[in-house]
This record gives sequence, C-alpha cells and structure tokens, in this order.
Amino acid sequence: VLHVTPSQIQFGSVEAAVKPGRNVIVVNNRPDADVVVTEAEVDDPAFDARVYSIEEGKRYQVTITVRPEADSGSRDATLILHTTDAQFETLRVPIRANIR
Repeated sequence: VLHVTPSQIQFGSVEAAVKPGRNVIVVNNRPDADVVVTEAEVDDPAFDARVYSIEEGKRYQVTITVRPEADSGSRDATLILHTTDAQFETLRVPIRANIR
C-alpha cells in the first residue's frame, strides 16, 4: 500500500509574485513490491508539481509549487499522483492555499 506524507498540503497565505510557496510530500511504497509514481499533476493551473525518485519503485518526493503568475484568491485544489499500482492507479492529495 502506498503511503503519502503529509496526507494534505497546506500552503497558508502565499504571495505568489514575490515569494512563491513550495511544499514537499513523500510517497512510500510497501517493501515487498515495486510501484512507480509516473506523473504528478494538479487540477488548478496556479500550481506546478514534479516527481523525484528517491529510491526507484519504493520512495518518491513530490514538489508542489505555487506559480509566480498565479491569480490571487483562495484555492482548494487536488494533487493527482499516477502510479503503476493496479489497485491505486491514482492517489489524490488535497491542496489548500490563499494566494495574494
């Protein structure tokens, strides 16, 4: 079973144009099987997400960034992780931010 830490992303209040916010989550896999996180995307264009392999098939870091050109306002978005796990092809992680 894949485990995401933390289970939700809280940016708080962020000034996108001056100092864009950045958060990191870690995805851990069970030790008896390899699962690859193939892609990370956010359903809101105010955010960017990238996947980095820490230990291929076992552990990944996902970086979520508020884009400098993001429009201001309160955001409730979802990070969508795509995996090679047949039981959990996608994982969803809530994102909250107040962009100024």
